[in-house]
Amino acid sequence: MPKKARILVVDSNLHTLSKIYLGLIHKNYKVEATDDAREINARAERFKPRLVILNAATDSLTPEVYRQLAEKRIYVLLIAGSNQQVPQMKKMEVISMPSDISFFDVKIREVLNIF
Repeated sequence: MPKKARILVVDSNLHTLSKIYLGLIHKNYKVEATDDAREINARAERFKPRLVILNAATDSLTPEVYRQLAEKRIYVLLIAGSNQQVPQMKKMEVISMPSDISFFDVKIREVLNIF
């Protein structure tokens, strides 16, 4: 079985955060989660994720956090509504919140070329 990627999940909605976190743990990913976007930089330094799943509606998400993510060159799956303004980043894909949590496993495999 191939080594699974490290994923950082960030969402201030604790229900959604735990749903994504548990879904990825069950797929054998190494996962860390936080409800505070200001922790992304420190956690990325320590945990070294290959991908961040970030909800654009996270309470503490600021332009500075986006800038820090862009500098780290970590791939970001940004969960955003169609009416939300989001910055453009090279390694970011904007997605809608999927109804089926298994979507994340498929998307992670696609984005990080894990087969």
